Amino acid sequence: MARRLGLIVGANKYHDETFQPLQFAENDARALAQWLVNAKGGKWLPSDVQLVLGEHATRELVESLLVQMCVTLAEPGDLVLVYFAGHAYVDERNAEGYLALVNTHYQEPTTAIHLPSLAHSLLARSRA
Repeated sequence: MARRLGLIVGANKYHDETFQPLQFAENDARALAQWLVNAKGGKWLPSDVQLVLGEHATRELVESLLVQMCVTLAEPGDLVLVYFAGHAYVDERNAEGYLALVNTHYQEPTTAIHLPSLAHSLLARSRA
């Protein structure tokens, strides 16, 4: 039977004050993760859902978990769900999109997750 793998990320507060604090991102992420593993909800295996909230939602950890889930764990026929509740932005210099993690610095795009790279390199390598 195919597995359903999920990475759920939520961040309300950021180290860089350019990103205004959010009220509900972490609550939204937590609620989705709870619904996915609930017997009356998605009925996913709790071991197949990773929830990363607040100060733990760093670029390094999220990228590592994405690689682990999409490239290492996922098999053909599996479903991979990536949910992000937080700030995203477009870099004015290159017009490309980024996910901002708690340790992202707005003026340093390498500290964020580059959306085109995520889509083209990481997700394309996934067997799911």
